[in-house]
Amino acid sequence: GYIYLPNGVKGVKSYNEFKFVMNDIVDGYDIDFSDFVSLPNGKSIEMVKKTSLNTNNVIRLCSADIVLPLRVRTRVDGDRMHVKGMVGTRKINDIFIDCKVPMIDRCLWPIVVDSNDTIVWLPGLKKSSFDKSDENCDIIFIQTAYFSISHSYFIYKCFIVLKFFKKVIHSLCISMFHRLFKH
Repeated sequence: GYIYLPNGVKGVKSYNEFKFVMNDIVDGYDIDFSDFVSLPNGKSIEMVKKTSLNTNNVIRLCSADIVLPLRVRTRVDGDRMHVKGMVGTRKINDIFIDCKVPMIDRCLWPIVVDSNDTIVWLPGLKKSSFDKSDENCDIIFIQTAYFSISHSYFIYKCFIVLKFFKKVIHSLCISMFHRLFKH
């Protein structure tokens, strides 16, 4: 559920989580990249020469299997991918649900596709059947988090909102206290 608050702030409840977000969040993006890209969700994807990590934050690709250049975009209705280790395809939305990705985060979740719009990776969630072992790959990407000035500003605005809520909650508590012990 959503609740719209003053100063362009929206409260969003999803699963067991409640978040405050600014209403001016980017709705979607489609970015070409080769070595590095900073994403609106606060993450970045960069090419590395080697890594020992084997999590869903890393993908190893063979350039002969995909059509370069790669792009990072947000989801599109009907998106499907061949998940590594599975037969057939899975809907991206089903993957989001299975991984309990909050609805508010789904609209900005990065999806790495090749030039044919074939999904090759859902960073942090699932690898596609294009993922290779170290010796069979010539491209390695890793997703990392970054912190920018815009995020500092967002956190500052969240503190302002929290101060506002502190006053509202305080006055509600006092009001409820007086109602309970009025008799």
